[in-house]
Amino acid sequence: MKRTALVLAGAILLVPTGAIIADSIKQYTVPKAAEEIVAKDLSLQITASKPEIHDDSAPYQGEFSDELEVIGDKSNEYSDFSKKLQVELSAYQTLYNYWLADAAFKIEKENVAQAEKELEIMKKKVAQGVESKMQLMSVETSLNNALVRLADAEQQANAAKYMLNQDLGNELTENILLDTKIDDSTFTYVPEKEYKVENYLPNLLENHASLGIIQTSIKQYEEIVKDSQSLSVLGEDNFESQIEGTEAQINMTLAKIAGLEQLKNTVGLSPYEQSVLDELYLDVRMKDAQLKGILEALDDAEDDRDRAERDWKKYYEEELAEANIQLQQAQQGLQFLAYNYEDRFEAMKKKIGLQYDNLARMKQLYTNNQKMYELGMITQSELESFRLNLVGVRLQLNMAKKDYFLLTKEFELFKQGYMPGAGGGGF
Repeated sequence: MKRTALVLAGAILLVPTGAIIADSIKQYTVPKAAEEIVAKDLSLQITASKPEIHDDSAPYQGEFSDELEVIGDKSNEYSDFSKKLQVELSAYQTLYNYWLADAAFKIEKENVAQAEKELEIMKKKVAQGVESKMQLMSVETSLNNALVRLADAEQQANAAKYMLNQDLGNELTENILLDTKIDDSTFTYVPEKEYKVENYLPNLLENHASLGIIQTSIKQYEEIVKDSQSLSVLGEDNFESQIEGTEAQINMTLAKIAGLEQLKNTVGLSPYEQSVLDELYLDVRMKDAQLKGILEALDDAEDDRDRAERDWKKYYEEELAEANIQLQQAQQGLQFLAYNYEDRFEAMKKKIGLQYDNLARMKQLYTNNQKMYELGMITQSELESFRLNLVGVRLQLNMAKKDYFLLTKEFELFKQGYMPGAGGGGF
């Protein structure tokens, strides 16, 4: 994984030593950096205005209905798939929230038990005359505070249990035992190879399910641009049918005229036959005019078709160009998320490791100070402070482990096609 440190004149970015391992350093002034960011912003290549589509061209969009339907189907398919992944992630959030609340309740119960032991020790000291009743009242208050914390934790644990039971279709008060693999004895980290960017990024940028809509759009727009150059005239079959029918009628009439003209040249025509011949000539002229009108209408329709080809080619060429830009933007977003997931895994691993270290220290400190309290070397309030610090560390560690397991699940779903922010995301 390669990273670059940026030094911005006028705005110094302070990071902990070792937070960024850079293969190189690029130096910018703030205006120069801003100028490059603007120049490389792909969104500026997408315009709000679209190429003009003439009124006579609009009906031809129906020629692309199959391609546009494919795009719509792909969009609906991913929407349904994305919703399923989001529901799955929400289910894990509910499960781990229940575990966290239940674990917090157990910690607070242990805290009350320790506070009760401290009270028993104080009662003995008061009975021995070593401590005053005022000190006893202080310890009793400390126990009450622990009981208040326990009541709050119990309420939160119950709320989490009700929610989980409701999702599971159980009675809301049903007791639940979860095998979460979060407990200290079973807790493990995700292997680094699973989230290291270089191990999966190329495949991600090519095959992530969220890209399917754009990739399908690009393919279909390419087909539309190609098809837009070979559109059939709207009503072409009707025009051909009219032309063929009119020409057939003209030919039939001309045949009749030819017969009467031959008769006229040999034996002559009676007045009635002459009137028939005149009507036939009139009919030919009318049919000829009708044919001319049909051909002119066909010419106009062909002009409309030619303009529609130009309009829709230009329109979908722009749609295609924008889709390619959107694909680049989507891939940039995926790349950012991939690096961010790697950083989150590393940060969470470090955080949990430090909190485990803090927990071991706090346990030892509390044990040592319990002995000192029994010997009268420290006050009860000092011991309570150590006890509450231990409770705080345990709660923080559990929260971190819960977040780590949710991160693990989110990352698993991300590689399947989930997009944080698309209908929810992250935690």
